Amino acid sequence: MNASVPYSRWAQLLVDHDSPLAGQKSFFWHSSAWQEQWKAINGDDIEYAREFFGQTRTLLADHSALQVAAAMWYLIDPHTCEIPADLSDGVISSANSTRNTRSVSLEQQRACIEAMVYPFTDMFRHYCGDRLVRDSRGVGDTPVHSLCFMWWDVIFHGTTLSATGLVPSILDVLTTLCSDPSLACVESAFHGLGHFHQYAPSVVRDVVDRTLCERALPPQLQEYGETAAFGEVL
Repeated sequence: MNASVPYSRWAQLLVDHDSPLAGQKSFFWHSSAWQEQWKAINGDDIEYAREFFGQTRTLLADHSALQVAAAMWYLIDPHTCEIPADLSDGVISSANSTRNTRSVSLEQQRACIEAMVYPFTDMFRHYCGDRLVRDSRGVGDTPVHSLCFMWWDVIFHGTTLSATGLVPSILDVLTTLCSDPSLACVESAFHGLGHFHQYAPSVVRDVVDRTLCERALPPQLQEYGETAAFGEVL
């Protein structure tokens, strides 16, 4: 954990912005002043990220969904943050790290992944509801909706994983989300399951098949699930 700054200050740097995700073109982390502050505290910290995900409901009490979503976009995007690299199986160091040494335990990795359920249950469920990407022209009709749908695609893009490492933890979260009352969360889970089909095809098929049997889903979402069961999502 980052001992150089309290978690409260770390979280404040991520969420206290007036115009987050403005048109999805101007992000707070594009500011050189913000980057300097973030580097000064070695901000890319997996333990603080885990706490941040787990505190989604508390964050929304004082900040807008757009502010919280912007912060989470930063944390899960491998182009902006080192935390996705920390979620590779067996990662010990990152070549682009601002630190000399970067060590992450399997327990820390799993805990961070398990905490990712909270943005879905405490934000996306309520903010996105039953709005599906299948019904929109783009990736999502709001930046928060886009984050919901793209989460599992973005954070593990280019990540090195193995079927016996972190994948079971990821699949556990996705399985939980398949039972979520929000159809947007189910759609995101199908998206993630489709991408993880390559690691555990039988598990993915079983999860999707069980979901389709147990839930009366809209035709477009059922079709998407059938596609995800064979790993054919984009």
